[in-house]
Amino acid sequence: MKNSILFLLLVYSSHIFAADYPDMVGAWSGQVRVISSGENVSDQVAFGGAVLSEQIITVTINYQEGETFIGNSRSSVTPRGQPSTAVWGALRSTGDEALFVTAGGGRGHLWFRGRDSFEYCITNLEESVITAYCGILTRK
Repeated sequence: MKNSILFLLLVYSSHIFAADYPDMVGAWSGQVRVISSGENVSDQVAFGGAVLSEQIITVTINYQEGETFIGNSRSSVTPRGQPSTAVWGALRSTGDEALFVTAGGGRGHLWFRGRDSFEYCITNLEESVITAYCGILTRK
C-alpha cells in the first residue's frame, strides 16, 4: 500500500513540475560585451591578447517541450548571408535556470530573472577564435 501511494505521488508531482517550466518560445534580445581572442582577431588585439566589442545578441526559441528547447542565436555583427547558430538546451527541474550547447561549439548557462528576461552566458572555443560573454536578454 505504501509503495502504491509513493508511486502515485511521484507520478502526479512530475506533472506539477512540468507545468512550472517557463515559456521560452519567442525572441529574446540584449546588448552584450564580448571578449574575443585567437587567430581571427589577432590583428585587432590592443590589450592583454583580447578584443572587447559591443554586440546585440538575439536568441530565438522555436520549440519547447517541457524542460527541453531548440532555437538559434544571432549577433548584430553576423554577416547577413550567414545562417544563425543552432541552440539546444534543457531547463533544470526547478525551472529557473538552463544549460545549452550551440552548433558552433558554444556552451552556456542561463538564469531566469522573471517571465520576460534571463541572464545568458556563453563560452565558445572554435579553432581560430575564443569568445565569452554574459548579458541580460529580454523578450521582444
